[in-house]
This record gives sequence, structure tokens and C-alpha cells, in this order.
Amino acid sequence: MRAPDAKAWVRIALVLFAFAFVSYMILLPAADAIFDAYREKPQKISQVQTDMTYAEQVRLRTIEGMTAFLFFGLGAAVGSFLNVVVYRMPLGISLVFQRSRCPGCGTQIAGRDNMPILGWLLLGGRCRACQTAISLRYPTIEMIVGAFFLLFYFVELISGGINLPNRVPNMYAGVVWIVFYTKWDLITIYLFHCVMLCLLLALALMDLDRKRLPIKAIVQFLLLLAVPAIFFHHLLLVKIPQTIFGVTMPVWSQGLVTVAVGASLGLLAAKAVSYVNRHWIASDQSHEHHFAAGLAMVGVALGWQAVLMTLLFACVLKLVWSLIPIRPPRIEPLATENNTNSTEEISEAIESQESRQEQSAIQPSATLSKPVNLSLSMFLFVAVLIHHVGWRWIYGLLPF
Repeated sequence: MRAPDAKAWVRIALVLFAFAFVSYMILLPAADAIFDAYREKPQKISQVQTDMTYAEQVRLRTIEGMTAFLFFGLGAAVGSFLNVVVYRMPLGISLVFQRSRCPGCGTQIAGRDNMPILGWLLLGGRCRACQTAISLRYPTIEMIVGAFFLLFYFVELISGGINLPNRVPNMYAGVVWIVFYTKWDLITIYLFHCVMLCLLLALALMDLDRKRLPIKAIVQFLLLLAVPAIFFHHLLLVKIPQTIFGVTMPVWSQGLVTVAVGASLGLLAAKAVSYVNRHWIASDQSHEHHFAAGLAMVGVALGWQAVLMTLLFACVLKLVWSLIPIRPPRIEPLATENNTNSTEEISEAIESQESRQEQSAIQPSATLSKPVNLSLSMFLFVAVLIHHVGWRWIYGLLPF
């Protein structure tokens, strides 16, 4: 069966979008209006609730749908820039003063072709100038970043911060009360956490590419989170107590101490994991500093307690992944241009297949139970996502 090309994916996406739009904007309000006629009405006038009319529901749903789409688009645009960061920073190439170019022919990419996700689809996954294939990874990363921007939009932003510890959720939640009657404290917290996730994903992708980020760039990543956290204390939801061992710190130093403790614990925890890997597991140690930087950033942005919990989640995810069996590759028969094989070619293919089967029988673990080797940085990114969704409840279960 032939796989759909990029233009077919565009048509599929447009049909699904149109169906979702009609269902959400027209069918659901209409069904609600129909069912409302059969609902039992309260007898007392004081108990009558002012329900929205059909037109008001359509307008509200329009606002909700367009706002969610804008936040997803914001995330996709950030994901497009993140692709540039992952490619250029390990090579020391400027992120600002050089325009994006096709790696095949060197042609500068036009603005209309640089739109997140949509640009790749409209180009059919190929360069407009030389028709070189553009990796599917570009729109995939844009979709991933857009997806967690949208996830945090629902879980953290328009919910009124219901997942955030040490903070009373907003009494009036929803798009209108949070976004349009702008609650800047909650929006800045949302953006701060999205930046942290983007930096963690960048480190994970560099590990996937086997690229090493310079120490100078790692320091820049940490400062990008530490500086706003120090000067805007509302970004730090889990702070070090102002009074420790009978000593009271000045108010201005609380953010600095919280950031320093979180970063230090993250580095120490990563060092402990590195020691265990080196002496008992003997796994790949080539990108340990990325994992250490990621844990330090978690400590800076979310507090030292989050370092322990996300490290636990990441190790569990890594263990589960290592237990997933991978099927051996299928061996295809040899074929010539005329779809005919000589007797010698057939016998050689049979002998080769038998030898591979014998080797797999002798060493089954090498072919049946060895998964793709992913770095801890990738699992740390997923662990922070899981931790963040249930942050308030996880923090409430901690004894410290």
C-alpha cells in the first residue's frame, strides 16, 4: 500500500480541521440548545440561571478555539527556532545573523516556506529549488513543541493554575478571565515553564544527534532561567524558607538561594547517576553533561524537590524502555532486475539467512531484547512533562 504524500497529508489535515471546526462551533451549540428545551426549569425566579444563547455560545467557542490555535502556533514557531538552535549551537554558528538555507543547494529559504509545519507540507517535504528531501524531523519537532505549549495552556494557564503548588488557583478561570482579562502573573509562569521545556528538549535532541553543546552555551541556558527567577520571585513556586536554623535571610536573597540550591542539587544528583552508570551499568557516558545541565535547570525552575522526583521518573522510564523487546530485522530474499535469481545467488542467500539465525539463537539478547539507546536527557524531558501535569499533587505527597 502506497503511503500518502505531503499533498495528501495537507488534504487530510484540512478535512479533519473542517470537521472539528463544524462540530465544535455549530453542532455542539445546536445540540445544547435543543437539549435545553427539554431540561427541567427551576420553579423559583431566584434560582433561574442565566444560560447563554446559541449565538453567545458560538462566539465563546470561537474565542476558545482561536486562542488555543494561537498558542499551538506559538509553540510550533518556537519549535521551528529550536530546530535551528539544535543544529547551529553545537557548531558555533550564529542564531541571529545567518538566514536559514537548504543544506543541499545552499539556497536561502523564503519566508513563505519557513512557516512551521504548513511550510513543509506545502513544499511536499522537498526543497523548492533543488528538490532535496527535507527531513520529517523538522515538522515533528514543531508539532511536539506546539503540543506541549497547548498542553500547558489547558493544564496550567486557563485552568487558573490548578496544577501549581503553593499557589491558590484563580477563582475565575477560562480563556476570557485568564487571557483577555490578562492575569500576567500566571501567564509569565506559563511562559517560564515552556522555556524550561524547550531547553530540555534541545539538550535531548543534541544527545540524539551525538552533538556536544559547549560549556559556554550550557551556562547561557542556565542563565536564561536563573536570571528571571532571581528577579521575579513569583516564578519560583517552591522556595527555600526565609528562616533556616534560626537565621532569617533578606527577602531579596530568597530567590538567589533557591536557585543556587536547586542548581547545586541537580548537578550533584547527575554526578551520582554518572557514578552509578560508570561503575555498575557501563552505559554511554558521552553526553552526561547534557543530563547534568538539564537536572540543574529543573532545580532552578521548579525547585530542589522537583529534581528528586523528575530524576526518579526519568530512571523508571529508562528502565521500562530497556525492557522493551525489539524484533530482529526481516531478511528479504535477493532479487535481480528481471526478478529472477541464479541458483548460486539463492544458495548464498539461504546460507546467509541460516548463519544469521544461528547467531541469533546463540545470542538472543542481542537481537530480541536490545532497544534503541536513548539518553537520559530524553527521558528527563518526558519525566518533567509528567511531573508538571500533577505537580500540585506530587508536591503534596512529599514529606519534606
